[in-house]
Amino acid sequence: MFETLDNITVNELWKLEDESLFISYLELQKVLKPSATFCGFQAKPLGQLEFGQVANLKEYISKPTPEGILDAFKIVFGVKEKAYFAAPVVSYFYALNWITEEMRNLVELEGRMLADKPDPLMEMAGAKVLEMFKELPVLDMIATRYIKSPHVV
Repeated sequence: MFETLDNITVNELWKLEDESLFISYLELQKVLKPSATFCGFQAKPLGQLEFGQVANLKEYISKPTPEGILDAFKIVFGVKEKAYFAAPVVSYFYALNWITEEMRNLVELEGRMLADKPDPLMEMAGAKVLEMFKELPVLDMIATRYIKSPHVV
């Protein structure tokens, strides 16, 4: 099945008009192992990225769009747009699988590290309503867990 697929570029992949052919490429992606290298660029460890960059990556990976994935590659690999679109689709899939896997691992780790029983006082104060801001509860948990108040110092 995969032998009939051409090793096209990322640009050609996103311009495919034949939906069944596009789906065939997505099937190929599923069998490729993740790789932290993309066209000679080494991935930055996600744990070393800024909070806002990781938040953006979560958004790009959870709701993928061609523009969002391009931005994800720029953040993780530092690749320029021209090199990204000229890259072979197989290299792209290896790298995209790495980003996806690393994001999943990071989200799981974040969930374990920040898991806390809900504070009834916070719930009564309406903290649930603030969850629409997504990152606010995470920042609150980090602050509660790691910041010392002035009287402790």
